Amino acid sequence: GDEQDAGGGARPGHLGHGPEQTGARERPSPSDEEGVQAAAEEEVESEASVLEKVDPKKGHLLWSSWADAKNEEAAEEIDTAEKKMMMQLFTQRKTSKSSSKKKEISEEKPKEFSAFDSKRNFNLGIILKTVSKTIKAEALRDALIGMDSNVISNDLLIQLKKFAPDKEEMLKIKGHLKKSEAMREPMDALTKYISTVFATIDGVENIFEVVRIQLESADVTKKCDAQLKLVQTACGQVMASEDLKRLLQVILSVGNSINADTARGNAVGFKISGVSDVDSKQSYRLSDCKLARVKSDVVGDPESADSKDPDKPDLVPLGGNTLLHFIADVAAHHQIDMTMVMDDIHMVDEASEKRMAEIDANVKGLEKDLKLVADQLARMTSPETEGAYGEQATANLAAFVNKFTGTVDAITTQYADTLATAHELLNEFGEEIGGITDLFIGVWFCRLMCLVTTLQIATEDNLNFKLKLEVKRKKEAAEA
Repeated sequence: GDEQDAGGGARPGHLGHGPEQTGARERPSPSDEEGVQAAAEEEVESEASVLEKVDPKKGHLLWSSWADAKNEEAAEEIDTAEKKMMMQLFTQRKTSKSSSKKKEISEEKPKEFSAFDSKRNFNLGIILKTVSKTIKAEALRDALIGMDSNVISNDLLIQLKKFAPDKEEMLKIKGHLKKSEAMREPMDALTKYISTVFATIDGVENIFEVVRIQLESADVTKKCDAQLKLVQTACGQVMASEDLKRLLQVILSVGNSINADTARGNAVGFKISGVSDVDSKQSYRLSDCKLARVKSDVVGDPESADSKDPDKPDLVPLGGNTLLHFIADVAAHHQIDMTMVMDDIHMVDEASEKRMAEIDANVKGLEKDLKLVADQLARMTSPETEGAYGEQATANLAAFVNKFTGTVDAITTQYADTLATAHELLNEFGEEIGGITDLFIGVWFCRLMCLVTTLQIATEDNLNFKLKLEVKRKKEAAEA
């Protein structure tokens, strides 16, 4: 029991100092505290070394020194502390994912009401993303009720027609709104916007049409005015062209000469509408003898009259053996320039059958639009809808209807005057106008242009043929 000296004796209160000895733990000396602190620092450094060995591309922990080890010594460099740290980090990552998932579940939004199926909901969401940035729901609703074309542009109107709810969707929205506030689910953003705009508006399709008419009426009436003036100009060109009248007289003379031996040989005129759709490649073949006789009758060429040998192929030097080439040749003898004829009536081609059909459709469309806006004004001023649209909206539409009525009346009058001018032209050129339709002038213009154009082509064929023939004769003369 006695305390040993510094040389190795036992201290008071200690049973021994070997590893098997037990007893009360003594307070560590300052040197021992420094050792503990150094060990802690080593552990921190080992943790940092482990973190540095994480491969960011592969997304998991990797000891590169261990993976690349080529022998047992390199593998032993990974001590127990590093393995322990790996397990701790792996556990922390799994815990983090689990906790975030629980957090997402806990923060899940309450169920929202939607009046649209998933596909339409997606498509409407794309449209609404653009529209909602342009105008708020309340302002858009007020613009529709007031049929304000200053707020609703053409592009916006197209988008509105796309996302306006159909009858079934509107019933869903109204049924949802009838529920008490405590019983109904909140609307999603898309349904809420569309509900705000359309839920309180009746007859939205009619409103769309009124806005469209307000936006388009000026352009349509301007287009109609220009087209009607074009037809009137074309009629004036045909009436004023002396070369065209001379050409038609030549055609009549050729026809009478060809039919000299028949009952149709003394015609005083012919109908352009009776001329079939022809081109320069169609063959109206006649014998050379008959062509020579006709040329003598029409042109007064005695040489042609004397040369009646059917075996001479060059008796009538034409670009083709057709009646069109013959008429073109006779017209050239009468010094009728087909190019000048085309210049005289150049507007006729634009006033064709297609253009007349477009004019007729536009005029009738304006009359239909006028009836539509007038009917909408009548609904707005009826006792059943009194106050639903507002006094200002009603006054604005009434002013538009009054102005639009005057515009449509002016266009219909101009259309009637144009048709009267066309009938006068047709009568001048021998057409029977008793049973024709309003669009017949367009058909007549097409037939006239077909005739003149093919004669112009035939004239060019004749000219080219004569040039080639002249070159051939000169070559033969030189060789002789």
